[in-house]
Amino acid sequence: MTIESGGPQYTMSWTAPFSPKLLVDSLVSYQIGHEKFYPSQSGVPNDCVESFDLPFLKEAQCRNIVINQTSGSFPTTWKDDRSASRSRARRRSMVGSSGG
Repeated sequence: MTIESGGPQYTMSWTAPFSPKLLVDSLVSYQIGHEKFYPSQSGVPNDCVESFDLPFLKEAQCRNIVINQTSGSFPTTWKDDRSASRSRARRRSMVGSSGG
């Protein structure tokens, strides 16, 4: 079985001064993620099924419990694509005396 995951993430942040005593920090991010599970090699025949009229059984994954062996391709191909966005803002007030 082969597993792939990951994806890019983009982030932008900035500080906006609204006055000498008030700053707003902002952050926006966007992420694209994916996960994939699939057989390392598809179409590998198993050692459990000798001859049947159903050819798809020959390529199914099976477990021989007598010799404790698994054969055949991984039976599932799975793909999940997601995206997420986030934003945040924080206010900073500068309070204090200006001594001179």
